Amino acid sequence: MKIVNFAEYPSVISQYMMELRNVNIQGDMLRIRRNLERIGEIMAFEISRTLRYRKETVDTPLAPCKCDVIDTQVVLA
Repeated sequence: MKIVNFAEYPSVISQYMMELRNVNIQGDMLRIRRNLERIGEIMAFEISRTLRYRKETVDTPLAPCKCDVIDTQVVLA
């Protein structure tokens, strides 16, 4: 299993984490909720990089296109 440390490199997650920790912003529950959603979306994107993919040809209006599709079904638990 690959471990991704989001604090290792500067990223937009650093901004969202700062807003979660800031006592002056903690009263804004809508912003906290939205920042948690954003962090979850970014984490899901990072996890998607570690999945196995296969090439599949898809017919498009212009020409066939080879696309990467997830090789196995993703299970969320």
